[in-house]
Amino acid sequence: MEIIDQPGTSQASYMSMEELGRRGYRFAFDTYFNTVVDLLKNNAGTYVLSTLLCLTISFIAGMLPVIGSFAGLFLTPGFYGGYLLISQKALRKEDPGVSDLFAGFRGAHYGRSLVTYLLMLLILAASSVLLVPIILAAGPDFELMQRFTEDFRSGIEPDLDILLGFFESPQVLWLAVIGIIPFIYASICLSLSLAFVVIYGSTPMEAIRNSFQVVSKSWWWFLAYIWLLGTCAWLGIFALCVGLLLTYPLPFIGTFVSFDMIMKGTHAQNP
Repeated sequence: MEIIDQPGTSQASYMSMEELGRRGYRFAFDTYFNTVVDLLKNNAGTYVLSTLLCLTISFIAGMLPVIGSFAGLFLTPGFYGGYLLISQKALRKEDPGVSDLFAGFRGAHYGRSLVTYLLMLLILAASSVLLVPIILAAGPDFELMQRFTEDFRSGIEPDLDILLGFFESPQVLWLAVIGIIPFIYASICLSLSLAFVVIYGSTPMEAIRNSFQVVSKSWWWFLAYIWLLGTCAWLGIFALCVGLLLTYPLPFIGTFVSFDMIMKGTHAQNP
């Protein structure tokens, strides 16, 4: 099997993209999810403390004047990389610590991750361009939308009829649903991009291209997998938000687990 050693991950070896193309892979949904749960269960303390730090720093940074609006752009790729590196150590049974959360901000990892994240946002913005003419053609009632937004911010349960009233006809709403399909497709295809940067050592453009190449082969499986992880993550809100500290890392762990097993050929179609 052809393998390559990646910068910053000297103990891990993965297939090259050419080798992956020849061997293929089977999306082992159950194995991925069970591994995610085991990693979270066996390293709960590290993940909970890391999430507490991540959310606290993000909240404080977001409250800062002027730069607060842009803080997420700089913090998200670093923390994302940190969660990936924590999960990598956890899978290797190397006793990860909270300090590993900040490893994503170190060295070349962070610079490449930041550029990759910004490129991802640009691609997602471009993929949603079809929504603009649809919304404008709908003759939206912006006063109704403002009422919906104000109710939401005030903690008042918003009236969904107000949101639906933003459009003059149900047909336009269905067109908007169709228009968002490219955005959903692109967002799923981009899901492994930061893992390719942080774990595999790819450049931003290579990471995005590799992510599309890998995910597109099992797009529906990735959609179901990401949806399940995201749903489980947000279930923590119903536990007075305390559970969110435990469930919040699930999508990050899931990203690493699927990436790691696919790129190691754990479930290759052609051994």
